Amino acid sequence: MKYNKNGKESKYSKLHTSQSRKIIEVAYKLFISRSFNDVSMKDIARKAHISRQTLYKYYPSLDELIFGIQIRILNDISESLPKGNPDHKTGRELLLEMQYAIFHYGLEHPDDLFFISLFDNYNRNRPSDDPLNQRYQESLRRGYINQDWIKLGQEDGSIRSDINANLLSYFLHNQTAGLALRLANLGENALPADQSVTAEEIEKLFLQVVDRDLQPKESPSH
Repeated sequence: MKYNKNGKESKYSKLHTSQSRKIIEVAYKLFISRSFNDVSMKDIARKAHISRQTLYKYYPSLDELIFGIQIRILNDISESLPKGNPDHKTGRELLLEMQYAIFHYGLEHPDDLFFISLFDNYNRNRPSDDPLNQRYQESLRRGYINQDWIKLGQEDGSIRSDINANLLSYFLHNQTAGLALRLANLGENALPADQSVTAEEIEKLFLQVVDRDLQPKESPSH
């Protein structure tokens, strides 16, 4: 970001940021309505009303653009999650709040979760040492706070101490994200035709099961 002599963001920087956001939004809508393989840089430039030369200045490749959108979505999800612990809640309470926030985000932004599912399929065979993939993995690690709440819960006695915190963190991440993705992608098709079950009820039951299994086991009475 560039600043002028008064320490304020320069007009160039503001214009650059605005143009970059416009490109991201245009590309995002195209990818959602089609698929990654059916969208070209030419399509994006035309829809954004810019030249391909200008587009390549911001995003040198389609890969860069796809990864940029994915990271933007993950940052938005991270921003929606509870931060800190001003009310001095237990680690288990904070962990459950985090899972609830992920579900809520998915129900409010189903297209974002649909994009994530497209991205996962697109990126699954990419080498782990690929520079874009490494940057993406670093972004994932920065937004990962499951383990913090698990460790806090094990310290304050609200979460079982016999569970490996790292394993539990990845288990919850995949289970919560997987269920949220399915509900977001399929919408009403993921529910019974007679509407006897709602997405909110599935979410509530899932969190109840997680809560039950996280609680420390009572010592057998003698």
